[in-house]
Amino acid sequence: ALTGLAAVQRLPGLLELAVVNVREARDLSLLEPLEQLELLGICGSLWSKQVIDDLWPLTRLTRLQSLSIFSTRILRGGLQPVYQLKNLGALGCDLQFAGEFRALRAALPRLRYGTPIDYPEPMTRAELVARVTRTSRQP
Repeated sequence: ALTGLAAVQRLPGLLELAVVNVREARDLSLLEPLEQLELLGICGSLWSKQVIDDLWPLTRLTRLQSLSIFSTRILRGGLQPVYQLKNLGALGCDLQFAGEFRALRAALPRLRYGTPIDYPEPMTRAELVARVTRTSRQP
């Protein structure tokens, strides 16, 4: 059994990861070796926000296609590092980031989905099924 976020560094082939209310996740540089990562979720809980220093370590995750950031306080840089994630197709985030999403969509040609109220167009049934299937596989 793996315990603690540092253990994920021993899983370089990991494709999906959800970091939920993990204190040691404040410094996301622990995720830099996970270059194959395609899906990443970072969130706190109903009772406390996940606090992270910044998102800059994620710029090494060049295959990242989906990023979710909920109930999270980013201390420095906000979503600025996300502009470098050229393969990002979905960014699920709190409404506090809604203002930044339009600029991100303009900068990232593959980005189609963002905050719950800012979708460029309705999802097709196939897209919705694919998204639900992916979400239900997350631990």
